[in-house]
Amino acid sequence: MKELTLTDDGIVSHFRIKFTIDEPAPVAVVIESLKGFEKLIKRTQPLIEKSLDGIKIQRTDVYIDEIIDGSLIYDFIVKHVISEDNIQKAKDLAYDIAGDKPVIKTAVSMGVGALIYATASSYIGGNETETKSEAAPALNAYNSVIIQSASDINITQDDLQEFIEKASHDKTVVKNVIDATSPIKLAGGNADLILEDNPMLNVSHTILNELPENMEHLTPERRDDFYSDADVYIYASDQDKGHTGWAGIVPELFEQRVRFDFANSVDFASLHGRRKIKADVTVHQSFNRNTLSYKVDYVTIEAVE
Repeated sequence: MKELTLTDDGIVSHFRIKFTIDEPAPVAVVIESLKGFEKLIKRTQPLIEKSLDGIKIQRTDVYIDEIIDGSLIYDFIVKHVISEDNIQKAKDLAYDIAGDKPVIKTAVSMGVGALIYATASSYIGGNETETKSEAAPALNAYNSVIIQSASDINITQDDLQEFIEKASHDKTVVKNVIDATSPIKLAGGNADLILEDNPMLNVSHTILNELPENMEHLTPERRDDFYSDADVYIYASDQDKGHTGWAGIVPELFEQRVRFDFANSVDFASLHGRRKIKADVTVHQSFNRNTLSYKVDYVTIEAVE
């Protein structure tokens, strides 16, 4: 494994990853993947700064040192350019930077893994290769590994979760992840991503298979589903107002009490006092990134029989 070095203007390290694929990789796929990883590595800069006790990095330059076919391997050279004022501070931290506790390599591996996790958790259930029951435990376990890695290099859980949350809402990050991991398509759903500098952060095919194939298949933040002839139970009502004061459940869809709203064409006052109706409804949901599932926000009563 190649070591880190301190130069007069920064820190140079190597970041080595491997796809467990046997098929030869087309040049176009490799180029797309390399560009994606370059951008993901650069995005780890905020985590590296935190792990280095606030040393400010002016920019991150990424170079390719070697590409090995077979199991596709990329060996990147990563240079973090530091201002002259911070070079001495970096030298004071030389043991952590390049010794037995290589915080930069851990931060880069953890950051790349966190960006992949953010994208996969946003898209869980969108790919039929793996079922949600298989993917959710794998994602939860991987999140725990990321959190542990962060604590090992003095990055707080709050800082890490902020990094993940921001990434999960950034469509550019999603594109970078899709591009970087594009070689997994060559293995028919069986490719793992090996982060050789920190094997505990390896990304399994169970997680990789949750990634969207392109930007057109992202899990939407919100979802509206229409159902006809549903049994609706009313727990609260207001004869004078149709947009507040109404609540209930649709037991065939969910059993937690939620707010009811009404389409303009529905005479809500005539329903006041009734406990059960048959109706066409739209269920409005939002994606919960903690549970990796949709949560019902409210229901619109569209028509009543």
